[in-house]
Amino acid sequence: MISFMTHEHLFKRPIEEILFNALIWGNQANPRLPVHVKIFEGSEGRLMRVTDAGNGFDYRTKIQQYLQGERYWQNKGCGLETLAQNPFIQVSYDPP
Repeated sequence: MISFMTHEHLFKRPIEEILFNALIWGNQANPRLPVHVKIFEGSEGRLMRVTDAGNGFDYRTKIQQYLQGERYWQNKGCGLETLAQNPFIQVSYDPP
C-alpha cells in the first residue's frame, strides 16, 4: 500500500484537479453550492468520493476521446490526463 504522506507529490496535483473541477465546472464557481468529499480507508488502499452540484458530463465519450489522443476538454483542462498518468490512482464516474 502507498502511504499518502510519503508519496504526497503523487497525489497532490490529481486531488487539486478533482476539487478544482468540482468547484469551478460542477458548481459553476458558485461558492454557495457544496462540494462533498468522503475518504474511506480499507485494506487495499483509500477511496475518495467527490460530489458536486453539477449535472455531470458525458464521461464515457471524454475518456474515449482522451484514450484515442483526441482533444477531449472543453475548457483547456488536463484533468483526465493528470489522473490517467498516475499509476496509483483509479478513477470512476457515477452518473447523476
